[in-house]
Amino acid sequence: MVYLIFDSLELVRDWDKSSTILPFLFKLHDILKVPDVGLIFVSSSSLDTFYSDTGFVDPIPVYFPDYTEDALRQILMRNQPNPKLYSAFLE
Repeated sequence: MVYLIFDSLELVRDWDKSSTILPFLFKLHDILKVPDVGLIFVSSSSLDTFYSDTGFVDPIPVYFPDYTEDALRQILMRNQPNPKLYSAFLE
């Protein structure tokens, strides 16, 4: 299975004033006709922002909890060449 991930989808809505790109992205699975392709749309906006009565299959919303401060710190510290120096910026 191959997944195409579209992150910050609300940005597409903001600059697609002609409203052609979002409907195309939502129909992409049908256009490709490849069953082994999954489409993942990531957005911080609610589903209502993208809803239109055009016959698209309703997406399945998945909600993730906010990171704790400690978890966020661990993510930001990951793979830092000088963790001691970098941690000073997170204080």
